[in-house]
Amino acid sequence: MGITLKGETIRRTLADANQRARSRGDELVGDPSLADWVTAVRVLRDESVPKTYTAVLAILLTARAMHDADTLSVRDIKASTSDKGYSASSIGSAIASFAKEQRIDLRAKSSQPMNNQPFTFEERINEKMGARDAVAWGIFDVIVDRVEALKPSDAAAVLALLFHMSRKVDAPTIHVTVKGGKQALDKVAAAVAGFVNSNSDNGKVGQSFVAALFDTIYTPDAVVLGDTQDPDVTVPGDVQVTDEHEVWLWSEAKQKVIMTGDITGFLQAVHAVGGERAAYFALANSGYSGNIQPDTVKKTADRLGMDVRLVESPAAAMDWLLPLAVGSYGTVAENLIERMHARMSESGCAKTVLDAFTAVAGGIAEVKEAPKADGTTPALLDELDRMRSYDGYGYCRGCGGKELWEVLEQMDGFCTSQCKDENGDYYHTKTGLPHPKESR
Repeated sequence: MGITLKGETIRRTLADANQRARSRGDELVGDPSLADWVTAVRVLRDESVPKTYTAVLAILLTARAMHDADTLSVRDIKASTSDKGYSASSIGSAIASFAKEQRIDLRAKSSQPMNNQPFTFEERINEKMGARDAVAWGIFDVIVDRVEALKPSDAAAVLALLFHMSRKVDAPTIHVTVKGGKQALDKVAAAVAGFVNSNSDNGKVGQSFVAALFDTIYTPDAVVLGDTQDPDVTVPGDVQVTDEHEVWLWSEAKQKVIMTGDITGFLQAVHAVGGERAAYFALANSGYSGNIQPDTVKKTADRLGMDVRLVESPAAAMDWLLPLAVGSYGTVAENLIERMHARMSESGCAKTVLDAFTAVAGGIAEVKEAPKADGTTPALLDELDRMRSYDGYGYCRGCGGKELWEVLEQMDGFCTSQCKDENGDYYHTKTGLPHPKESR
């Protein structure tokens, strides 16, 4: 019963959409035939909408891109649900790791989006699932209908659009000006090392530090900072460096005392996924001689056919990597501070930690807050919070407008004042997304 999805087909579908997003992203956004979907993506990416919805939309689009509606129903998210059912979780696990590698922000941080509410344990996506947030769910439910009606080729285009609009943009979170040459860089490096030695925030500071160092050598697009708080992460290492096709360097960054077995275990994990090059940043080990046996680490690496670089302090990390950074000494110093702050923001460091770093940076450089990027996720609805506060009312499955339950029941869940045009078609007036009543 149901459709069997092959892992190779899933990966090819994701890769094709990603290549299309990279080469034709702006063209997709400007395509009039995709205008409704541009709005839909912006709505689902609004911070007031549950984060899981964006990731699940990607899963549904991937499923539809592989099979048409005669073969697969995107609502039947388990293969056992019906003859048109499929394993949405199989796509979910693939897309979570793929998005991380390709720096696509699908909002949900879990390595399995289908394990998040309200989809957990469900066999089918239905209109009653998201009752705790009727407005956002009503809109998402309508979007699911639209995915259901897509042809595979159109779903592939929308998936590429979603990837393009969700790509992480590495805009600086602060702007830094450093005056001077190598002496200024040395001063910055010493200050950053001192900050990393004194601040951890559950390891996020150290991991952000390593990612920032790699950013100064490679482009931020090539450096992947993992989610340190996700216990289900399967990609080895806290920070990876990629080329156009795959990860080529795996690195671990720890702000706790590390033993030899921690490093050899990491090497084995990298080897298991086909990795050959690794770096281990044991950032708190400089004061603990003898905890790591370099000969044992080297023998393990040689046996596995791998190369490994071992670093035991923030200062040693910068001694290794900063000479490889691109630009003048002043530019490297500026980039290091800016990328450190940006990576700490990305990893979710506490505001107190970010403020402390800004204060340290301000003591050695001129620091200004970067202007916020133009919003790509407009407010879901002007009166979203007010609408959610009402009892005794329902919300239109189309525009989310508040109406008496009796009105909605009479109109099969749609309000007459906001969702019916002169031709009798039903649509979102606030999002522009059509939802023909007869298709429901």
